[in-house]
Amino acid sequence: MNLRLNIILIIIVAILIGWYFKLQQDSDNLENLIKREGQPEYVGDKIITSVYDNSGKIQYLAQADEIKNYEETGKVELVNPLLNLFNNITALKEWKITSSDAEISKDKMLHLVGNVKIYSLNSESKLQQIETEELFINLNTQDISTDKDIHASGVGLYTKGKGFIGNLKKQIGTLKSNVKTHIELTKIE
Repeated sequence: MNLRLNIILIIIVAILIGWYFKLQQDSDNLENLIKREGQPEYVGDKIITSVYDNSGKIQYLAQADEIKNYEETGKVELVNPLLNLFNNITALKEWKITSSDAEISKDKMLHLVGNVKIYSLNSESKLQQIETEELFINLNTQDISTDKDIHASGVGLYTKGKGFIGNLKKQIGTLKSNVKTHIELTKIE
């Protein structure tokens, strides 16, 4: 009987030791839950968000495969973003913007990097498409700029150059250097 009692006690002690070590391993995972400096406040997958101005009119709609929000700096990182900019008067979609990565700062400056493409959603727009590798957009004023090579096309117009400054609302822009333009005469009705 003493032998059976010893075996049962050994089994109980072995189970308690195993349980203790299991709890110790789980506490290491709790360290991953503590936010460290430089880490985002939250990370999200497959997000869609709308941003409105103070009067309640939609400014832009953003979609991304992944989002990282940093509260300390006010920076938001987006992976494979798709943005739609709206007309502040008619509230209609005017521009569709895509890129590989993007970052939005606290003052609503959008920095797009990698395969940046801007498409006009208005068929009557003089400027229809812009392509570059890096672009800055002020989401409040829709001013755009880049120092990289750029290709732009519109009604009867194809141009490329290095560096660009413009405004999507006003549909104006200036290429900075190495400008090459092809113009087709078209009848505008």
